[in-house]
Amino acid sequence: MDYPLVINARVDNFLSPYIAGADIGTQVELVPEALERANAYLEAGADCVYPIALCEPEALAMFMSKTRAPVNITRMPNGPALPELQSYGVARVSWAIFLYQASIARFEDQLRELRG
Repeated sequence: MDYPLVINARVDNFLSPYIAGADIGTQVELVPEALERANAYLEAGADCVYPIALCEPEALAMFMSKTRAPVNITRMPNGPALPELQSYGVARVSWAIFLYQASIARFEDQLRELRG
């Protein structure tokens, strides 16, 4: 069978600061290096770039305006809603661990109801 392969290149510049609890408003300064990495991946043959944890609207708009390929964004709890991500031109949205966390939280709520 012939399955198409899409190389989705991770750009991790935004992930470590997010995990470390960086203040809101700090992602814009990370965009230039993230773009360098994204463009290097694209030159090496990647089809899509995935700036993990990019969630601040100004930084997202800047990244999207200067990226030459489809962009995959993680739907972050503190980030833009799906319609806004669409308005930026995001090609693909991932939920990563956040979908799992929301599912488990809902399951825990249901268990509490059963115990009550």
